[in-house]
Amino acid sequence: MKKFILLYMIIMMCMFLGVVTGLTYQQESEVDIKFPCYNTTGALCSPLANCNVTLYGPNNVLIFNNSEATNQLASSLYFNITLTPTQTSNNGENCLIAYCCDSGDGDNPCGDTSICFEITPSGNTLSTANGIIYVVFLIGALFVFFLLSYGAIAIPFKDVRNEEGKVVSVNDLKYFKVFFMVLSYIMLMWIFGILYSITSTFLILNGIEKFFYYLFIIMLSFLWPAIVLSLIICLILFIDGKKMRKRLLRDPF
Repeated sequence: MKKFILLYMIIMMCMFLGVVTGLTYQQESEVDIKFPCYNTTGALCSPLANCNVTLYGPNNVLIFNNSEATNQLASSLYFNITLTPTQTSNNGENCLIAYCCDSGDGDNPCGDTSICFEITPSGNTLSTANGIIYVVFLIGALFVFFLLSYGAIAIPFKDVRNEEGKVVSVNDLKYFKVFFMVLSYIMLMWIFGILYSITSTFLILNGIEKFFYYLFIIMLSFLWPAIVLSLIICLILFIDGKKMRKRLLRDPF
């Protein structure tokens, strides 16, 4: 169990600290990207330049090739191209390569510009400082969950018996066992909710947020039945305990 907790901590730390702040846009949103045009000498292009743009998505998947960018003639300092929601549907790093040719630059007519950016579900990135806070918060939640689970497992459920197998006293701690079981369930559901919130807001691992979402929804749907069932179990235990106390008073061990 200790090795599992340590492995989980390392994985979560790598996931969070691996997300760095940079140029980021929201998934499935319309994005207007502006970029300067440079020739081979590194100088800005003239207003007569033409730029064709190629966009690569995560894993170098080609999204479009040689699309013409708009020349902002009013300032002549930059071009722009608008990405549709379909073109920004995949989370991860995207790289735009613009190849610009300028008939007004004499011997240095062509140059290229590269712009890389991240697509995330929320359009936000997780800084290292915030990542550490989330990791510490999750470790604390996991610690409470394992502590409650240990209590639910360690506390005996049956009444105390002697060597002959006869009941000698009623175990009142069994109510705490049921209580800890319910709290462990709620804490685990809460952890899944936190993980869903984080993965759907910051991380760029496609599909993982749905995994935590469905786990949270499934556990939430069984929460009230679990609470009602625990109350019924406690009521039954209370009635049985009351009967056992009367029996012990009439017929002591």
